Parts: sequence; C-alpha cells; structure tokens
Amino acid sequence: PSETETAVRVLGNIALLHKNQHLYDAAIRYARRSIEIARSSPTADSQIGNALSILADALRFSGDLEGALQAIRDARNRMEKAVFPGETARRSSLFNVLWREGTILGQDENISLDRTSEATAVLQRAFDLTEEWAGKDPNDASSRILLGTAARELGMILRHDDPRRALKVEDKALLRLGEIENNTNARRAEARLQAVSSYALRRLNRVGEAKDRIDAAYRLLRRTKDYPADRINPDDEADAALRALGDHFAETGQPRRAAEVY
Repeated sequence: PSETETAVRVLGNIALLHKNQHLYDAAIRYARRSIEIARSSPTADSQIGNALSILADALRFSGDLEGALQAIRDARNRMEKAVFPGETARRSSLFNVLWREGTILGQDENISLDRTSEATAVLQRAFDLTEEWAGKDPNDASSRILLGTAARELGMILRHDDPRRALKVEDKALLRLGEIENNTNARRAEARLQAVSSYALRRLNRVGEAKDRIDAAYRLLRRTKDYPADRINPDDEADAALRALGDHFAETGQPRRAAEVY
C-alpha cells in the first residue's frame, strides 16, 4: 500500500509538470496512469480526485472541454466524500477542484465552455469556502491568497453584467489579503486584484477610483520588485497591471497613451 501511494503521488506530480509545460498528451497519459493505480489505494478518493483535477486541466487546454468538465466533476464528487488528515487539507483540495470547474465552465478571456452563469455559481462556492476558512483563522495566509484567486476569477466574470457584485467580492478579498503581513505572495495577489478591480469601478463610472486602484497595484509591484522589469511574462502580476492601465487609457479617451502601454 505504501508503494502504491508513492507511485500515485509521483505519477500525479509528473502529470502536473507536463501540464505546466504545455505537454498535454503526456500530462493526460500520466494522470490516467495515476488514477489507474490509485484505485487500489486505501485513500483512493482523495488521490483519484487530485489526479482527475490535473487531467481536467490538461484536457481543457488540449481542446476537450466536455471531457475536462466530466473529469473535474468526477474529481469534485471524489473530494466531497474523501477522508483527509485535517480540515486544511480538505478545504485546499476542495477549493482546487471548485476553482478548476469554474474556470472550465467560464473563465473570462480564456479557453472555456462559456457557461458563465454556472461558472459564477461554482466560483462563488469556492469564494465562500475560503472566506469561511479565513474567518476562522486570523493568521492563515494560504486561505487569504486562495480567496484572492477566487475573487479575481469571479470578479472578472461578474464585471460585465454585475459590476457592483464584482467590486464587493474583490473588496472583501483585498481586505483579507491586507491582513497578511510580510508576505510577498500576498502582496502580488493584492496587486493583481487591485488592477482587476479597476474594471468594475470604471463600469460604475468611478473612473478616478479605478485609476487609484491601478496606481496601488504598481506601488505594490515596486515593493515586491516585480516592476519595473526587463521582461513582462504573460499573465503575471506586472502583465495584469499593464493591461489594466492600457485598458484604462483606452476606455477613457486616451488611445495614444493606451498604445504606448500596450
């Protein structure tokens, strides 16, 4: 049994590595092998759930969105009945599958099924889970960083049709992230969320406050030494801040300045 658990964990990590390197065929193969071996494990539900979650992401980015949705829902069913060594492990594992299900259903500006109402419901559940977690432990950083992740994805969907709700979600997460001291990852998450929240503010005609949020994002990134930078990596925090600034100029009648930022 101990060798089975080791094999399942190692194969799952190999699958995750390949997925992160965009080698989706290999990721799918290793994830399925991990699932196959895990069926004989005494902790099968949590192990299969983790492997299914990785499989779902790899299927999504290889273009099999329906397969991805089936895999992530199977993963959630497994996680909801799995036995974990502690409450932190349970919440973290459940958050991961909820977040992935939400992004598969309707992540804004990314590959998804474009089923935004369903995505909103699932991401709201992920948000509520981590907010409850953060409320129980004033010193826990991981729950607050996960809350920021859920708020970002939820807010990006909501900003189009319900900017007030988007801003409420984002402000709650910003408040929680601000409770974490001396944590670079928290400051980066805060910077990204400050930038993202500018969109909802602009849709509410609070243009000055929107620019203030973007400026706050830049101040945080200077503290973490992520900006200025010789190179901007797509989808990192500096990229989010630059996009937000360019979009702000574009949407407020300053196309030349927007072009410079882009």
